[in-house]
Amino acid sequence: MSDSPSLSDREDLQDTPMVIQLRIEAGEELPPQPNIPPSDYDICQAKLYERQVEINYMRGRANNAQFASAIKYKASVMTASDNNAAPVWFNQTMRELRRDIRKGFQRLERRLDDTNRLLDDTNRRLDDTNRLLADGNRRLADTQRTSGNIYNSMNAKGGVAPFIQIPWADGTYPWGFVHRNQPLPALTSVAVVEGLDGYQSCKIYQGYYPNNDVPEAQEERVTAILLAIGCVDRL
Repeated sequence: MSDSPSLSDREDLQDTPMVIQLRIEAGEELPPQPNIPPSDYDICQAKLYERQVEINYMRGRANNAQFASAIKYKASVMTASDNNAAPVWFNQTMRELRRDIRKGFQRLERRLDDTNRLLDDTNRRLDDTNRLLADGNRRLADTQRTSGNIYNSMNAKGGVAPFIQIPWADGTYPWGFVHRNQPLPALTSVAVVEGLDGYQSCKIYQGYYPNNDVPEAQEERVTAILLAIGCVDRL
């Protein structure tokens, strides 16, 4: 069973008047018992009493104990006069509250650390998944590039059956890819490839040959693009 006072006990302690007594008299007329809490008048009377005992002390009519008692009496009156002073139990309660808050923050920090570790682990797994997907996309693009080249190589110049789309080296599908605010055309035949303008042929060449310098000659770019999509009849 806890020895700490209950809330009602604390309220009773707060409401109980504290009697201020002068422990040692100094031969002077005692000030009246102060109000609870002491008023401004009570503080002034305590000060005057202390002053009178101080004068007697300086004249040798009061000893150390009497003078000290007068000083303590005035201090007690001034302390008790503060209506906003915290009750006796308040500081202990605040210490307990701060301790509980501190423990709560510590628990929260531990949970945040655990959450951050889980997020880091999740991010690592997502990175691994993205790498696997990227690798899968590259392999799929390689497969489609190979099968597409075989198909296009059997369709002469694409006049009867159109060429199928061949992805770029990075897996991007170029048909409809927006370049300079215009979609790139579908390379369905030799005629379409030969009709590319300079900007289009440069961009498509870069897609199929990302590690090569772009040739200055349009004809050289067109020939390389046809080779990349599997057309061999024009070569």
